[in-house]
Amino acid sequence: MQTGDSQIIIFLITTTLLLVLLVGVIVIILYIHQNRRIAFHEQLANTQIEIQEETFQHISREIHDNIGLSLTLAKLYLNTLDTGSKGKSSDVIESCVELISQAINDLSHISKNLNSEAIKSEGFINILQMKLEKISKSEKFNVNFNIKGQPIFLNSQNELILYRI
Repeated sequence: MQTGDSQIIIFLITTTLLLVLLVGVIVIILYIHQNRRIAFHEQLANTQIEIQEETFQHISREIHDNIGLSLTLAKLYLNTLDTGSKGKSSDVIESCVELISQAINDLSHISKNLNSEAIKSEGFINILQMKLEKISKSEKFNVNFNIKGQPIFLNSQNELILYRI
């Protein structure tokens, strides 16, 4: 009888140790998974910050190089406007109108690029296709856009991040 009882006790102790070991392995796996998930979210946050910084730098350059230059030239033309010469004045005014129109177009382009509502309403793929068509029309780059298989849709925040990249 003692041999049977001791075998049962050994079996129970062995089974308990295996269960404790299994629970320990599961806890370790969950801990590693949680750490990887936290690292992924930190990396995503850092990427978002980098994209925002690049976007702000791009906006700054566009405003300085294009809009600022157009408005400065228009102001310069208007400051040197000779009100006594009507023919020359109309040419200067026409040049100023063109420069101001270009500045308005540039501002419109910048604001459209920053508008996240367009991505939400049009969808990431449509906005991307429109952007690539615009790039192709510039004839600086030859762009082909193909979708193979079923597209996978992300949440709007992730689509916006991809668009800004």
